[in-house]
Amino acid sequence: MQAVILCGGKGMRMSNAPDLTPKPLVKVGGMPLLMHIIKLFQTYAIQDFILCLGDKSEAIKEYFFNLDWKAHDFKLTEKGVQYYHPPENWNIIFADTGKDTQTGGRIKRIEKYLTGDDFLLTYSDGLANISLPKLLTQHKKMKRLATVTGVKRPSAYGIMEENHGLVASFREKPQLDGWVNGGFFVLKKQVLKYLQGDQCIWEEQPLRQLAAEGQLALYRHQGFWQSLDSPKEVQIVNEMWARDDRPWVVW
Repeated sequence: MQAVILCGGKGMRMSNAPDLTPKPLVKVGGMPLLMHIIKLFQTYAIQDFILCLGDKSEAIKEYFFNLDWKAHDFKLTEKGVQYYHPPENWNIIFADTGKDTQTGGRIKRIEKYLTGDDFLLTYSDGLANISLPKLLTQHKKMKRLATVTGVKRPSAYGIMEENHGLVASFREKPQLDGWVNGGFFVLKKQVLKYLQGDQCIWEEQPLRQLAAEGQLALYRHQGFWQSLDSPKEVQIVNEMWARDDRPWVVW
């Protein structure tokens, strides 16, 4: 199964960087956030990735292109380069989906690279110890076009109303706590018909329409989940890493 990772958002200005750093390359424990996410998928034998690139896409491409010689010992001989590490168990498609394209538009643009009936989707700005096998089991059990992971968060997030394992509707920033979109999805390829144009926002009309049609199932994740939308949140998880408190590290 393929995993699609949205990597096209605007960068984040970190305290030690003069320019905006692409969110996927923001460091957590000395390693880019995107690598933490990839390692989570690899733990569950997911090795085929599609990165939906946008702003500062060249920086993300350069990171992976230069990873072998920057991160590992190697020997240079007349026959070429010999690296002293096992080869990475991944296949990655780097897809430029436009600097100003919205999330739904980015997903639509990589349709030509999808090879199966189902695929995984997530963002590049969050950490979780989610069980992908349990997420996939719920998706198969509910037999709907899409399954979203719900997490418990305060009311600053839009809450999902549930009805017998399905997402019935969304409430924007209510006063009570509830299940919110945790950013890990399983989607059938038919979902792409809900995505129209580059300015389509996946989290708005497409998700609402799927919910209204009874086609959006809910998987409840009770474990660790943390978004990294600000330098403060990045600082929090780096402090957790420093004291060896790393619940998202399941690899």
